[in-house]
Amino acid sequence: MPLKKILSFISLGIFLAAIITIILSFKGGSRVKKSDVDAIIGKGMSHKIYDENNHLTAEITSSSTQRDYDETRSLAKIERTLLTDIKAVIYKHGEFESDVKFSGGSGYVENGYNDFLIKDKARIESDEALFLSEKFFMEGSAMISNDESTEFVLKNIKGNAEKGLNYILKYRVLDLFKASGIFVRAGKNYNFSCNKLMILKKLNRIVFRGKSLIKDADSSMKGKEIILRFNDDFNQVKRVDILGKGHLFYKGKDGKESREISGKVIAGFFNDTGDIKEIKVSKKGIVNLYSNGNRIIAVSKLIYISFNPQTNKLSSVKLLRSGTIESKGKRPFIISSEKITIDYDKNEEIEKCITHGDTKFKTEGYNGSCNILEYFPEKSFMILKGEKSVLEKGVNRFVSPEFLVNTKEEKFSSDKEIRSTIQLESDNSIFSKLPVYVSSKKIEIDDKSGSVVYSTNVSLFQGDTKLNAEKVEIGENKSINISGKAKLNFTNNEKGISISGEEIKIDPDKNFLYIKGKGVLSEGDNSLSGESLVVEFNDNKKISRVTGEDKIEFKRKGISGKSEKVIWKFNEQIITFITNAQLIKADSGSSKGDEIKFYIEDEKVVIRSVDGKRSETKID
Repeated sequence: MPLKKILSFISLGIFLAAIITIILSFKGGSRVKKSDVDAIIGKGMSHKIYDENNHLTAEITSSSTQRDYDETRSLAKIERTLLTDIKAVIYKHGEFESDVKFSGGSGYVENGYNDFLIKDKARIESDEALFLSEKFFMEGSAMISNDESTEFVLKNIKGNAEKGLNYILKYRVLDLFKASGIFVRAGKNYNFSCNKLMILKKLNRIVFRGKSLIKDADSSMKGKEIILRFNDDFNQVKRVDILGKGHLFYKGKDGKESREISGKVIAGFFNDTGDIKEIKVSKKGIVNLYSNGNRIIAVSKLIYISFNPQTNKLSSVKLLRSGTIESKGKRPFIISSEKITIDYDKNEEIEKCITHGDTKFKTEGYNGSCNILEYFPEKSFMILKGEKSVLEKGVNRFVSPEFLVNTKEEKFSSDKEIRSTIQLESDNSIFSKLPVYVSSKKIEIDDKSGSVVYSTNVSLFQGDTKLNAEKVEIGENKSINISGKAKLNFTNNEKGISISGEEIKIDPDKNFLYIKGKGVLSEGDNSLSGESLVVEFNDNKKISRVTGEDKIEFKRKGISGKSEKVIWKFNEQIITFITNAQLIKADSGSSKGDEIKFYIEDEKVVIRSVDGKRSETKID
């Protein structure tokens, strides 16, 4: 980030000490006494100042002096000493690393020689700093100020303070008003502007206050206030704070990377080498990051962004308040939660995403909600946890305390209690395209093949159609295989039908329903059982015929029939028993034959034997 190594600003210690020394030279006491000034009124002045070791430390000259007395001024300012062509220098010694020079066309001292004005192309300079203005006013050892346009050149920063400056000596605070100019860092220029530029030497801070902007061609910072915090020698920025509608922007020269951050408060933290290590965004925070074809947009009241200390690449994004993260690119997804953490690998690809709290997401064909989401895009693996976790795929919806999802293979499973709403997408003899509601203990889904397997205490219903079993498999072609104490109830021609067996298979293409293993079909008072039953449906999804074989038995109001095979013409209500056929009426004997045709409604019986003989009777 180009602004991560903001230029090192000038240490103002030299400048402050120089000003204090000049002022003290006019105050009386151990430097220059009032009587000394009185002696040179009307004359030029040249005065040298020595320290306790008799070393020359400062020199002041003035081409002329004049007493100025005006009773209309305030008491402290009635008497002034006017000076012209002022020049002064504090020589390099002790804590002063270079000479400090002062000059101006005119000026004066007043207030008992405590206050000093230098004006007419006033100039203060050293190897470290330069200030140019029409005037500078020094109030004793307390403050230097002016309200004139002031040019300033500090170490690696220069510009203009349109409305002057204030320098508070005691606290070593320099304020430059309506300031604008240029930072210079490694030969690169950064433009800046603000209502007030504050240099706080004791706190190692520089503050840009009021409509603050720092920018170059590739980056910018702006806000109501920008605070730069430095190390003790002002050579390295340690932290930057952007306050009040803050905005931070950076784009790489190759166009493959950009970072845009906004919020009421933005704080950036730097490591010992001056590289950005963390950014904190709070109060209406928005983060927009782009790298290597991937874009991430984060919105929250509190966002932390971390960078790899070795590569300076994105390391993690954390939302510590409710918010949303949207990722676009190789692995697109949207996640909202109370807390979100996304970690990135060395290539800035998402390594994992963890959420806590009310979570909603949409990713790689799935969307849903949960309390905890653990997502590992590189491994195409996702875990949903929470009492009512929801996983949705297309029109299908699944609810469970936990899901395991393989996003690459488009498979997911759960061994907790499952409730789901699915659509079969194609009609069959039993179910329509309307939603089907299913509950079970376990589920396994392969979305690529379109297969779904429910197991353990499966309950399924659609309208008045209900199904219970230990296992339900919905195949790729929407065939349905039901096994383990299977029981199916539905309506046919406004009559209730009940089917049970060890296995039930619904074939959507042939309009057949197959029952195996102790199969039973019941319609009102009529019940047909056998080891193998086939239920055929017509084009209107109504039962047209039921066939079966192996241990066939029919029951109806005290009447029962048995055979090896059976054909039941459902619409005509005619049932034919074939091979070792027998029809029994309780307390009335039985009829036997190779084939017995039973007319259910009028209870008429037609018997055929092997020799072809035929007889009819009616059971009373």
